[in-house]
Amino acid sequence: DPSAACPCRTFSFAIHGMETELQISEVYSGDYGCIAWPSSIVLATLIARHSSLFSSARVLELGCGVGLPGIVAAKCGSVVHLTDVGQPAGILENCRDNCKRNHVDSKCHVVGLRFFSNLVSVDWGHITKELLQLEPIDLVIGADLFYDSKRSQMSLCL
Repeated sequence: DPSAACPCRTFSFAIHGMETELQISEVYSGDYGCIAWPSSIVLATLIARHSSLFSSARVLELGCGVGLPGIVAAKCGSVVHLTDVGQPAGILENCRDNCKRNHVDSKCHVVGLRFFSNLVSVDWGHITKELLQLEPIDLVIGADLFYDSKRSQMSLCL
C-alpha cells in the first residue's frame, strides 16, 4: 500500500476550479529524480492553471522523477506516459506509487527509458519498434531535464 507510512509532501492545486491536494513521496536516496524540484512545481502549477488544455490530452512527460507534473495532468483528465531513465534505483517504483497514492494509476503509465538498452531504447535520432508502438502524443512536458551535465549531451541531437 503506497499510502502506508509515507513521508509525503502535500501539494495543492486548483484543477478545473476545484482545490486538489496531492501526496508526493520524495525519496532522499539519490542525486536527482527523488524530489519535486522547484521547476516541476512551477510546471505542475501551469498545467493546473491551464487544465482545459489537459482535459483529454495524451501527454508524454520526459524525466518525470517523482511524477508531479504528470500526476497533475492526469488529474486534469489526461492519459500520461511518465518516463525516466530509472536511475537512481527505485525512482520508477516511487513514481508508480505516487500515481497510485493520488488515484491516477489507471491514467498514468510509468515507462523506464534505458538508453541503448532493452526497454524503450532511446538512441536519439533512431526510431525503434517500441517507440512506434506508443500511442500518438498531443503534448510533451518536462521540467529540469538537464540537471546532470553528462546526460545533457544527449539533447544535442533533439
